[in-house]
Amino acid sequence: MKSVAKVVPLMPVSLTAGTLTSVTLASATTKRLTALSALFLMMVLAGCTNSLKVTGEFPKPLIEPIPQTLGVLYDDDFKTYVYTEDNEDRSKWVIESGPAQVQLFNRVLPELFTQVQEISSLPTPSSPASANMVLYPKLTDFQYSVPRETQFKIYEVWLKYNLSVYSPQGVMIADWIVTAYGKTPTAFMQSDEDAMNAAVIVALRDLGANISLGTRRVPEIKAWIADHTLTSPPVQAQARAAKPGQQASYQE
Repeated sequence: MKSVAKVVPLMPVSLTAGTLTSVTLASATTKRLTALSALFLMMVLAGCTNSLKVTGEFPKPLIEPIPQTLGVLYDDDFKTYVYTEDNEDRSKWVIESGPAQVQLFNRVLPELFTQVQEISSLPTPSSPASANMVLYPKLTDFQYSVPRETQFKIYEVWLKYNLSVYSPQGVMIADWIVTAYGKTPTAFMQSDEDAMNAAVIVALRDLGANISLGTRRVPEIKAWIADHTLTSPPVQAQARAAKPGQQASYQE
């Protein structure tokens, strides 16, 4: 006798109201957790502020000094400059670099000119400066990048300065832009602040080299020097002067 297999019909699966409600709740819960995670991350990033006061040492340039006396004006914005990151998509940094950049200029300028004195205001025809030239530096741009943004384990810093030089009567002689760049790997740093500090110091050292080598190449400065060269530079300047034509080198 031949056996006949019994076919059991498949029952259609229907989603009950309770099942649909469970699926909907699970989906809503997942979306809510994702939103909360993103919000938590934003709160963490917003709450973690990296505060840094830049400190470091700068080498002394060994160059032939320009035979001019220089007055230099550091305004309050320059002396107390603080960069504050206000982009909500970036980690928060507060970087105080004003004292460090004043330190850099005070290291470089006395080697670049025969005599340097700090002044409190720009000269005018009625209140001229006692120096042959007056330098007024301004930091116009401060930018940085961190490893989280570039996927490279380095911190980078870009600086842009506007340097204006005036005659003793306050007439502008020259006005030019000087840029600088610094980077440092994070592998040798103990903290993010140490890495950022090192990058800023490297950038300021680059600025010092650019000022030392580039100032006398500015056409207006060259012309002014040619027309107003001091015939007897101070003995101290003669003693430290490099040989004519010697490029800048640095001494720690």
